[in-house]
Amino acid sequence: MPDGQRYGGWHEFLGVSKRVFVDFHNWAGIILIVLMAIHFIFHWKWLVITTKNLFRPKTKFSFRE
Repeated sequence: MPDGQRYGGWHEFLGVSKRVFVDFHNWAGIILIVLMAIHFIFHWKWLVITTKNLFRPKTKFSFRE
């Protein structure tokens, strides 16, 4: 984001500067992507089975009397 003055001249919000917030935002994004990748690795088998079941043709059940 370009440096500059915000509306009303605020350079900080709750004692945090824009530069610190941008750094925190970027690192939080990287950490969340890594955690998501780990989550997918741990649950890969479930993901594959569920995806196969979604695209499997539906079978009709019939009752014989």
